[in-house]
Amino acid sequence: MSGMMASLDQALREAETGSVSYLDYTIRLLQSEALHREQKDAERRLKTAHLPRVNDLNMYDYAFDN
Repeated sequence: MSGMMASLDQALREAETGSVSYLDYTIRLLQSEALHREQKDAERRLKTAHLPRVNDLNMYDYAFDN
């Protein structure tokens, strides 16, 4: 639930001022948690793939013939 913790303070301030309904407050927290989890999953998948850090077309060997 660390994704919710990152946006909790701002969401609480908005809820206290009354500018956000309880449903909107809950949806915002859940969306921030879902986004956080997606980002962490992507980071984990990249790490597991063991891809080289730097890949760009400058490193491509155009002389290589398939």
